[in-house]
Amino acid sequence: DVFIEKSGDSADVFIEKSGDSDANVSTSHTQQGNGSTLESSSTLSTGSSQSRLLLLQEYAQRIMEAIGFQSPAVGRAIAGDIQRSLVAKDIAESELVELVGTETYQAFTALRALTDNEVDLVEIVQSALASNDAETAKDVLISLKEVCDSGAASRQKVWNSGLTESERAAFSALVQ
Repeated sequence: DVFIEKSGDSADVFIEKSGDSDANVSTSHTQQGNGSTLESSSTLSTGSSQSRLLLLQEYAQRIMEAIGFQSPAVGRAIAGDIQRSLVAKDIAESELVELVGTETYQAFTALRALTDNEVDLVEIVQSALASNDAETAKDVLISLKEVCDSGAASRQKVWNSGLTESERAAFSALVQ
């Protein structure tokens, strides 16, 4: 059996061997950030191993940190790590959702998802890149700044979540 004892900001995992590889796990996770408290409780009972549980707990902690920082770039990096674990079948998305709670997971998804305005801006930047015209790129940069400064879109999400590293480098070179 696996037992988790939580005190303060840390959780301790205790494993008791009972000859059965299946572990029933009950967790409670509380995160304080931005003046609010997010809580979720879950029970995992599908043959979780200690390493699987620890990986899920690590992702849960990182998700809470990304939400606390309100950083799309951090969220995207964490999502990439989670995706690799999902593909390798190290974890199941349903287990992660169960551990962090549906609302928290939806907030994490929304953090890194682009709004319609942000998608439009990404497409405009990509069009400017396709034109390979410095003047067009400079006009797009001015528009990008105006839209983001107005609050209609997040510059950080457009730049870090919407564009690839090579697109960012090419656009930067084009507007120089």
